[in-house]
Amino acid sequence: MKTYRGKEVRAVQWTGRNDAEMLALIGDRFDQYGGGAVWDDEAGWCPIPVGTWVVELSSGALLTLSGAEFQARFEPKPLIGPLTAEEWCELRSRGDDDLLQCCGITSDFRDEVFRLLRMGGEEKWGRDGFRAAYWRMVDHGLPSGRGGELIAKLVAYFLGDPPEPKQPFDDMTTELKARQDANEGKPS
Repeated sequence: MKTYRGKEVRAVQWTGRNDAEMLALIGDRFDQYGGGAVWDDEAGWCPIPVGTWVVELSSGALLTLSGAEFQARFEPKPLIGPLTAEEWCELRSRGDDDLLQCCGITSDFRDEVFRLLRMGGEEKWGRDGFRAAYWRMVDHGLPSGRGGELIAKLVAYFLGDPPEPKQPFDDMTTELKARQDANEGKPS
């Protein structure tokens, strides 16, 4: 038996060629005919389309699920914070004209987002850095479209909805950063 999302079930996805696996799961309640397959669900013989999962629950009950239904019920996409791994990749790898690649403020924001990802959002100082970078991005201008949607999910998860307010040190951090940038290259 394999565990799916914390539930002990046996399951086989019908490929059209794995009749031995189907027989092992549901026995004589499975049959093939003319290139198709059926199973006896106690109400009669029902077709099993290719791609359908046949699931035996720990109670012994059998059910059929589409691939999407099976994934939603037994194999949810893993979340890292509020985003799936695919969404993190999407946030990270958008095109050259993306707002998160336009200047130092957006680079700082991106750094804080990925620092938070590495820490799992658990460290208070990590959330504080993310909050400060977020408010600098608000002043700068947040991206719209898909990037904006993903950032909104991050903000709601890590800072609340509505987001935690700006802190006095946020403005001081911005001012100190501006002074440092202005003084770069000048002799001390």
